[in-house]
Amino acid sequence: MACGKIKHIRPAGEETIRGNRAAVWGLAQLPDALRGELVTLAAARGFRDAGAMLTTPQAQWQPPVPLAAVAGEALGKARKLCTAFAGTLQRLNDLTLSEAEFSQRGMADYRAAFGYEISAKQWKRLLDRTVSRDRGAEDWQRLEIYLDENCARKSPASTVAAVLSGNDHRELRDLIASFKKPADPAKGERVLLWQRVFDRYADLLADGMPARTARRGLVAFLALHAPSLARTAHALHVAFNAKLAKWEAGEGKPSALADGRASANRERTLELSKEDRETLLALAAKLGGGLSQGWREAIRRGVLSADLVQRYIGNARSKSYVPHAVREALGNDVKLLDDLMHGPRQARLGGAYISRDPNTFAAGDWMQGDDCTLPVYYSEETAEGVRLMRGQFLAMIDVRTTYILGFVLISAPPDRPSTYNAWHIRNLITTVHEMYGLPRHGFYFENGSWRAKVLTGNFADQTGTETGLREFGLKFRHARLPRAKVVERVFGALQNTMEAEPGYIGRGWHNDRYERTERAKRFVESGKLKAGDHFYTRDQCIERLTHLVQLYNEEPQGGKYCGGLSPKDAYEKHFGEVPLLRLPNAARYLLANERKLLKVGRNGISFRAGSEVFTYKSAETGALIGRPAEVFFNRESPEVLGVKHPDSGEVFAVRRAAQVPAMDADDETLAQAFAENEAHDGYKRALYRAIRPKFSQHFLGRPIFRPTMIDAATVEAGRQFAESAEAEKKAVTTQQRLHRRTSAAAQKIGMRVRAGRDPETQASAAEKLAALMAKAEQEKD
Repeated sequence: MACGKIKHIRPAGEETIRGNRAAVWGLAQLPDALRGELVTLAAARGFRDAGAMLTTPQAQWQPPVPLAAVAGEALGKARKLCTAFAGTLQRLNDLTLSEAEFSQRGMADYRAAFGYEISAKQWKRLLDRTVSRDRGAEDWQRLEIYLDENCARKSPASTVAAVLSGNDHRELRDLIASFKKPADPAKGERVLLWQRVFDRYADLLADGMPARTARRGLVAFLALHAPSLARTAHALHVAFNAKLAKWEAGEGKPSALADGRASANRERTLELSKEDRETLLALAAKLGGGLSQGWREAIRRGVLSADLVQRYIGNARSKSYVPHAVREALGNDVKLLDDLMHGPRQARLGGAYISRDPNTFAAGDWMQGDDCTLPVYYSEETAEGVRLMRGQFLAMIDVRTTYILGFVLISAPPDRPSTYNAWHIRNLITTVHEMYGLPRHGFYFENGSWRAKVLTGNFADQTGTETGLREFGLKFRHARLPRAKVVERVFGALQNTMEAEPGYIGRGWHNDRYERTERAKRFVESGKLKAGDHFYTRDQCIERLTHLVQLYNEEPQGGKYCGGLSPKDAYEKHFGEVPLLRLPNAARYLLANERKLLKVGRNGISFRAGSEVFTYKSAETGALIGRPAEVFFNRESPEVLGVKHPDSGEVFAVRRAAQVPAMDADDETLAQAFAENEAHDGYKRALYRAIRPKFSQHFLGRPIFRPTMIDAATVEAGRQFAESAEAEKKAVTTQQRLHRRTSAAAQKIGMRVRAGRDPETQASAAEKLAALMAKAEQEKD
């Protein structure tokens, strides 16, 4: 102890220190060994000599962990150590005690406080550490100087409780929570936080809290809730004091807290000339490598000004080096040019857009449809066996509420999933019509197949008008860009729910490549695994899609379309006052895909739809040969064509003519084709039989036949042949009559009947079956 080394030296005098009289010695009175220790310590601390070290007041020592954040166990140990050293620190200036007595009393106090002994070496280390941390202030009640070097922190919950128990900084805590990144506030957010902290500091002072206590409490709060403001607790304390001084000097204005380094850097930044700016932008855009390649190529070509080149290094370590000032000046412009370099459509996608207000129309006014490729595989039975499919999911939604009205699933192999056409879209429309009806105003589609004339109508050709859905006064609007389609976000929500489904392959099929799914697909295709063990069947997939659609319709959605309601509730809430149009079954033929005005020809009614030719003929069409007639064609059920009689206005059905193979046609198919031709030509033959008796033996005033002389034997042979021919004709007529009966009965039940060996039995059976089915339908109704 220093006191033991100087107790035999006479003091130079006495001074009052913290209310107590204490002996003092001059530096020259100290022993050489003690003066040497002081000189070494002064050099280590950066002082000129020992005198300067002893006369300069030292800053208060701060622990690495703020006292408010120290765990309770560590604080308890510090308090015990403060009690254990209380008597020892009071005896530091007692020159009557020897070093041995001083140590013995101090270790006895330690044993009384902690309940166990430690070695003299450990006790002396703790005492020297405490005195060194005090730095001559003799503030022995300050708990920080008794903390362990690596004391434990409080848990977050207990620290918050400790901070709030002293000073409730709830407003500051709420402010930090409102930041976009509370753990790393932006520059503007930091300025706002410091402003609120100092406002709080001023309020605490106004309430009578000591300035030191207020600062320590706020620093402890910031160390816990905003640790990104400084790297260490000491650095945060220094930053607090520095910014507080600026804030007070600036009379509490937020501008005093702003970081002046950014504005100083802007003043030193070199202003790029117009030529350098345009050169760098052109090279960055045209070369496709961005600003890094543009800068590198400009340096290589020597096309930049000398002032700009000489300002920055020419041997950069990184190939992608671009001066920071240049990147700051041109980086955003390079991004803006990127969309334009890709093309006008990409520029529109990356440009300004229109925000539409859905409150200007009601639910049921407009419907929107689109397609997406399902992100899952499912299995389906085909002529080639079991195959894995990625179906096209066509859905129709209500634009006002995003409520999913219906969908259809179109199977397609994974390598070519886009296989739907306008006929599938019409199928979707009629499916939605059966459940909800037609929209009041119209449809909002994209282009492509959704713009086909079978949907919208084409009145340019007056001789063969395809009216489509415009016949009902519906309008068609077409989205120019993907973001204009509300249905896209609906598909995104559905696809999010399918990530846990069996067979999930990802939305980007070529890039995602889920290995387990791909491996299972290969094993199924090779026959090593059963498809049902790893993938849905088509029916199961449709059932699962129906369930997911129901979940979406019943789940609350945010945004301007639903406003926190589920699509189902929003559809009911915002539904307009005018009911939707739904046609009865008797008038459903008006929803035909095509409504044409065609001329009935010698082979019936024939036209081309897509790449396929459709022909229809019957006894009724035979009576209209050479006359125009309005027909109703529905691709969903092409087996029957509706024909409107040009005179009576009645609509009758005509079955599609038999499709006869070019070679090797079977007898039944040929018989049916001949029967259809016979029925179609029946009107001509009947007409001929009706007008034949009107002919005279003397046409236009002269005989038309020359008299013939025959013998009796020839007359008899002719009579016998005529009787035989008449009998054969009656048999054929009877068979045709029975076949017509059979066809009429089959048409009522939607069956296709081939000619049989016993036409009478076949006709009777078909009529009985039709009667039974009609009776069943009546009972069902």
